Amino acid sequence: MIEFAPPRQLRRYVASCLTRSGSGDDIKLLRPTETPGDYFGPNAAFSNGHLTVNYQYATEDLCATPEPLSKESSYRVSTLNVAGKLAKVQTWSRDRRWSFITLCFSDIGDGKTRLHFGASSKAQNEIDVARQIFASLQFR
Repeated sequence: MIEFAPPRQLRRYVASCLTRSGSGDDIKLLRPTETPGDYFGPNAAFSNGHLTVNYQYATEDLCATPEPLSKESSYRVSTLNVAGKLAKVQTWSRDRRWSFITLCFSDIGDGKTRLHFGASSKAQNEIDVARQIFASLQFR
């Protein structure tokens, strides 16, 4: 089972990353918010008004790339080893204003459950913070 940091720990971690990334101490901590998109499995989202991070467990394939997205010139796909499990990472920007990153595990160990993380921001350095959050996940 993968364990996502409880909201309080997540907010502290993100605050320290934002400070280290040069975003300054004035960035507010992440607080629970409405989950963006149509999520049907267990999910949650957090935002500080600058960076929004969300996650969802599901049995359907959340790792597939929608065709319109794959045609975007800014679209990039790679893999990342997180706590010994390979995940698909997708990044892209929209309207030269918004940057996005997703991290998707196609199987978290039981052969049927998928785990999807997403983040969005108007600042690329905050997407880098989201990448650090994703890389810090621990399986237990």
